[in-house]
Amino acid sequence: MAGRGRPVEAQAHDHRWQCEVREFDLVPYTTDTAEFNVVRSGGVDYGYIPTQDVAERGALTKYGFQPWVGWSINYFQINYTNDQNKNLYKQLYIRQAIQHLIDQDGWIKNILKGYGVPDYGPVPIQPPSSFADDFEKHNPYPYDVSAAKKLLTDNGWTVNAGGVSTCTNPGTGSGQCGDGVKAGQKAQFKMEYATGLVYVGQEMQAMKSDFSKVGMDVALSEAPFNTVITDSFGGSSVADMDYWGGGWIFAPDYYPTGDEIFSTGAGSNGGAYSNATNDANTAATTTSSDVNTLYAYQDFLAKDLPVIWLPTFPAQLSMVKKTLHGWDPQDPLLQLNPETWYLTAS
Repeated sequence: MAGRGRPVEAQAHDHRWQCEVREFDLVPYTTDTAEFNVVRSGGVDYGYIPTQDVAERGALTKYGFQPWVGWSINYFQINYTNDQNKNLYKQLYIRQAIQHLIDQDGWIKNILKGYGVPDYGPVPIQPPSSFADDFEKHNPYPYDVSAAKKLLTDNGWTVNAGGVSTCTNPGTGSGQCGDGVKAGQKAQFKMEYATGLVYVGQEMQAMKSDFSKVGMDVALSEAPFNTVITDSFGGSSVADMDYWGGGWIFAPDYYPTGDEIFSTGAGSNGGAYSNATNDANTAATTTSSDVNTLYAYQDFLAKDLPVIWLPTFPAQLSMVKKTLHGWDPQDPLLQLNPETWYLTAS
């Protein structure tokens, strides 16, 4: 998000000249690189620095820097109605294996340059609140390739690291692949993710590499954000894994329950996840003021994995001209309030 303010009226305040912002222009860019080129030139008052360029922020002396943390969670969606993989996704051990292959700490350190926050469940951990309980703040499925491999081999799969793993012991008994998973089923997936943010592509490449260590083959494809959203929520049985790069922000529905995103048949439950326990837990959060109902809801989904949890990242790493004031603190609901902004000469 980038914007320009135009001062049209000046007043003296404490021996300084202060200009009210009477016009505010939002300026669109197709990529984060294009936006940052304008920040480098000083062409916007309020913009952002892309993750891959954050080391340059100290050289931009006309700007201040502040991460904008949203009231949000992050994940990629899996499609429980996908023609090829729906029966895989319905196996908890498959979802657990996938989650074990997401190196959240590594992504935060190496891709997000230290500015991300781990996400282990459906309630935001940041900004801090009483809504997230202790269980959700600790990863039940930490990055562990060996654990992911064991989940597959313990459940009827022949693991082919660097290739494609295959179900070789079908059935519903102990040590078998599970209901609907046929002999010869391959661990092959398709991930569509949104273009425009370099770090999203880097995350997907890191994921593909880690998946390959247990023979989970992921074909990556890029598409514009709107296309990914359409594919994610259009009821398609072709869509497989989808990552639009933004997860979910709890606004204007501020209470962080999942009636819109994880309940059976919910409008934004694009992957068609369905679980009776979760439905009951979610309903309780909407009819009771007891925060323990929210804890039960989030703890269940942290373990059951309706989606695959990913690190959250600030909505943007804001770069704001030092002559612009009144914008801080930044709203965790990601609302801009330029009516409070004003400009000074220095």
